[in-house]
Amino acid sequence: MKRYLQILLFVTTLLASGCSNDRSDDPVSEKTFKREWYQLVKTDTLTNNAMTQEIIGSTPSLGSTIIRNSFLYHSINGFDTLTLSGAVCWPLGMESCSEIWLESHYFSTCWDECPSQKAEPGMLISSKRNAIYIGADYQGLGLSRNLDLPYFNTVLLANQQIECFKAAMTILKDYGPDIPNDYYTYNVGFSLGGAVSMGAARQIELDSELREFIHLKKTFCGGGPYDQIAYFNHFLKDPGKELDFPIAFLCAIKSIFNSSPSFREKYDYSDCYSEKLMNSSVLQALDSKNHGSGHINNMLREAGCSSLQDILSAGMLDRDSQVHKDVLKETEKLDLTTGWTPRTPILVHHSRTDTYVPFACMESVISRLSDNPNVTVNINDAAQHNEDGTRFYIDLIFNLFPMD
Repeated sequence: MKRYLQILLFVTTLLASGCSNDRSDDPVSEKTFKREWYQLVKTDTLTNNAMTQEIIGSTPSLGSTIIRNSFLYHSINGFDTLTLSGAVCWPLGMESCSEIWLESHYFSTCWDECPSQKAEPGMLISSKRNAIYIGADYQGLGLSRNLDLPYFNTVLLANQQIECFKAAMTILKDYGPDIPNDYYTYNVGFSLGGAVSMGAARQIELDSELREFIHLKKTFCGGGPYDQIAYFNHFLKDPGKELDFPIAFLCAIKSIFNSSPSFREKYDYSDCYSEKLMNSSVLQALDSKNHGSGHINNMLREAGCSSLQDILSAGMLDRDSQVHKDVLKETEKLDLTTGWTPRTPILVHHSRTDTYVPFACMESVISRLSDNPNVTVNINDAAQHNEDGTRFYIDLIFNLFPMD
């Protein structure tokens, strides 16, 4: 029981940090070039051979001490090659490992809320299971903080997760434990990460080369906006209702500006956001990436922008307007519940009472994917979003979900 409570506190702290307040504005420290990726160098690191390794936590009663290697890698976004960052971890002293965990992290608004900069729940899973951890920072976070953050563009973020996996495997080949040919990968994420992990599973299964390379064994998705049209429509039914997490809808719109050049050429922020929001300092604070989502959420409330009626422009609230139709057109591209048939097991978890990511997103999974024998639906009948995320990761850590 004591060990359970320790893990519960640890996971709850990690998930709650995504709703934290300000972050330091200190720039990431010294970088050194090595082949096609970079090693992050900090004053609190240990050097072992050619690798710079940071001990991020010791959990001897749960697993083992793990070392984190933060690095840069290249990813294609449209016609541009971007340099992004991520992390790969493995237990200290490990000589061989066949199990890999690819984790997509949750919704974040601050540059250092990412795997290369802080501990993630998946790192605890990999530590306990004596496995390897891989996780991308997402474009705009970590060492790529100068780039636009795509927020809810789960298709783009899923692609960046896969590119991060490829780069991490190169690092592991040169510096990490031996990986036998029969290695296998678990794919996991909660909240935004739940949708990104589903998006990664879809991309892997639609590409035979990726299937043969990543060796996907099972995907665990929790609390994610898998169908963003369902997400939009759920909240637009009652635009005057106060939202528990208004920043998410704000960023769902902003992700279209940040990842669709054609939309950005056609519209300005004022076409989508209310005058009240435009006159506040919320968008500037968001662009600084120095504030956690909890802080931005509080700023929205202080500005009187806690409902869609307060956040969105009159045009966005009009379902017949062109801007509304164009937003939905962009959003339809992010529906992860269509266009594929899962070949490997996927467990999708959601709470019926989640007010951050509504159960309507899960209903799309149930109606479109649950007839597939590889898809397992797991429903929590009474939990808010962050509480449900803690439960999700606790169940993974203690093997309460079937692993095959």
